[in-house]
Amino acid sequence: MYRDRFLPQQSDGILQGNKQDARGTSGKKIKLSTNCFRISWKPQSFIHHYVYELSVPDIQPNKERRVLEKAWESLKEKLQHFVVRCPGHIFSPNMANDFSVTADIGPNESVELKVCYSTKISGDQINSGAMGAASVVSKYMVDRFAEPLRIQKVGKRYYSNCPQAGKGSHILISGSWVSSLVSSAGPLLQLDMIDRPVRKQSIVQILQASLEGADIFAHQTDRDVAAEWIRCCVSATVVTSYNSRVYRIKQVHFDKNPSHTFMMYQRDQKEHMEISFAKYYEAFYHKTIANKYQPLLEAYPEKETEQVFLLPELCSPTGITEDMRKEKQVLTDVLKQLKVQPQERLSSIFNSVADMQRVQTPAVSTIQAWGCSLEKDPLEVQGRVLDPLQVCFKEKSYTIEEGNFTKYLRHSIQVPIKIDHWLVIYLNEDEDVLKVWLKSIKDIAQCAFSMSVAEPQKVECNDQYTGLSEILQENVKENTQVVMLITKENPKIYQLFKQKLCCMVPCISQVVKSETIRKRNGIAATLSRLVLQMNAKFCGPLWHIAPTGPEDSEFEEFRKMPCMIVGVDVYQAYDGMKVLGLTATLDKSYSQYFSESAILEPAWEPESWRVSLSVNLQRLLRDAIACFARCNDSILPENIIVYRASVNPEDWPDVAATELEAVKGVAGITGSCANAPYEPKITFITIAKRGNMRLFYRSEGDPACKNPEPGTVVDDPAVCAGDVPNFYLISQAILKGSAIPAHFSVFANPANHSLEFLQNLTNRLCLMYYTAAVAVRLPAPVVYAKKLASFVGSVIRKEPHPSLQRTLFYL
Repeated sequence: MYRDRFLPQQSDGILQGNKQDARGTSGKKIKLSTNCFRISWKPQSFIHHYVYELSVPDIQPNKERRVLEKAWESLKEKLQHFVVRCPGHIFSPNMANDFSVTADIGPNESVELKVCYSTKISGDQINSGAMGAASVVSKYMVDRFAEPLRIQKVGKRYYSNCPQAGKGSHILISGSWVSSLVSSAGPLLQLDMIDRPVRKQSIVQILQASLEGADIFAHQTDRDVAAEWIRCCVSATVVTSYNSRVYRIKQVHFDKNPSHTFMMYQRDQKEHMEISFAKYYEAFYHKTIANKYQPLLEAYPEKETEQVFLLPELCSPTGITEDMRKEKQVLTDVLKQLKVQPQERLSSIFNSVADMQRVQTPAVSTIQAWGCSLEKDPLEVQGRVLDPLQVCFKEKSYTIEEGNFTKYLRHSIQVPIKIDHWLVIYLNEDEDVLKVWLKSIKDIAQCAFSMSVAEPQKVECNDQYTGLSEILQENVKENTQVVMLITKENPKIYQLFKQKLCCMVPCISQVVKSETIRKRNGIAATLSRLVLQMNAKFCGPLWHIAPTGPEDSEFEEFRKMPCMIVGVDVYQAYDGMKVLGLTATLDKSYSQYFSESAILEPAWEPESWRVSLSVNLQRLLRDAIACFARCNDSILPENIIVYRASVNPEDWPDVAATELEAVKGVAGITGSCANAPYEPKITFITIAKRGNMRLFYRSEGDPACKNPEPGTVVDDPAVCAGDVPNFYLISQAILKGSAIPAHFSVFANPANHSLEFLQNLTNRLCLMYYTAAVAVRLPAPVVYAKKLASFVGSVIRKEPHPSLQRTLFYL
């Protein structure tokens, strides 16, 4: 059963746009293959649409579900094959007269379900994408085609239960991601391959190492230990050591341990018996539980009616760890298998599609009954490679090649800062090398980037956990520009240092690992990155991107008006705390930023949480507009473009009802900066949270496919259908692995910006992230907003001091 989530009808340019006209034309046209495969219906096949009514009006969704479950067999007798879309729709390949069935859902309680024929959709209509509400049928068919891959289902992913040894000492677990799309090319099956490394240690072993000898089973009395359990486990994907099954952790139950019991169903005796978790694993998997006080982990089940509990000592998390990153050979071996090259990935996708086409009963009988088949060749779409852009450093400009302009940084940066007063806190054991290292920083800053860096004040602190706060309180003055901490790798000291300098004694801060200042290999590159990061934290522009030709005429007209680019993201911490991050540009070069965050009110109900998000988003945006006016002679921005990250189409109704309304609400502000009602034109663009679209390019005469070039954009209706104009963009040069395009949807466009302008602007902003002289995957304001929200939610855990709003302190 599928449940509808309809998008609300909007006006004023919201959810509007002529899809046929919403395509760009600039750049070099190319053909691209995708990881999408058409599901074709026979011309003589039909989808018959029925509507149903229940005898109980305004029934609750969970009760409606029970009615349908009870009526399922009766519906099957009438229709044989069918798909239900709640509320009110049934689709079937078979035609039947109107009928009624009665469902008994409780003692003396029955509900009548009346089914009436509505209309039919032909195979030609389906193949052209005209499915409407019947799109749930394509989702159902994708599930049927994916049955050969359905070994273990975790969310939308299917994993193998046979972990394979990697080329090194690590273990990999493989799987696939399958979903459905409806486009102008008809229903599509989208398939991507997944490889994840499995850590050698169990969760218990990992926590024992991270808490450095502390009692990890004191979670009932020690809040820090409990927080570390939650951080490590919640939302983690784990593999069990006893049967190699994959699970995603939902929550940690500190009130349960292996001695607790549950009711186990014995199939041979057809009765339930009570057994403890420890005895269960010993009896069925021959595992003796060593830690009797470990909490239990609850995992997301495959069926809503089930509950799944796991023991931490029998679970190993997946993903790349810091330990792997330190061992270069291990990391290289892992990345070789994780970062699969385009041709190898496409071959794996072809193999999986071939497995789907060999599907056996009972799925094959269902597929035949609906009259559809899965095509073996991937869908091809038209893409365009946007013209190369130019990066400017002061008076000199250079054409960007392959999304990288690192080599041009030696020609100095746009606006170098001057550091006259700064503080360095160090360990006694680093004193011998510190003097040489600081001199190297000054030399690199002056010679390579024309930055003036004075001699710092140096303060020794060996017991940094207890003595750091006092040293900062005594030595950070009003004129202190930067505080640098030289420390060993210790998350608690890092968190203490950042909390103090972001919330209590506001100042730009920089943390450097003790081992870093002792390195000699690649020291120039390391120091260059450090110096540039310090310059960027002060919002000192490192470069800007220049207009390149006639295609930038709309961009130049846009820049003539006061305009502001906004990035928005929401971060959820390990304990459920949500943080809103907002960044906004303050100048025409998009190099000066306003940054502010808000910790959202905790709420169990999604509607209550959304209210908190709406209120705080409007407040932060008003603050950004006021800051823009202060920086631009009381001029308010006439055009505002908001990029909202981490939004999937299923979230659109909530975004439209809360965030979009909140953004529109800033139009009514007046004050010292506005003598008349303020009515800016606010364009709202959402960016999909997780992208699974893959694009492959095969140049003429080359049999192997490769990644598309940086600046490749796709707005072909074959993959960009929907209610709003949308497009895919690959802004980066991917040398290892396969490129993942970012997916942008123009949710509101009252200014009537052309899609081509928004594509070029987005591509340009991907080159404006100041921590690396390369293109990044998302526009810089969005990356800054994500960094800010993550930093506040995971490190300082409080709202930062207002005096830091005009800096990029969180980099």
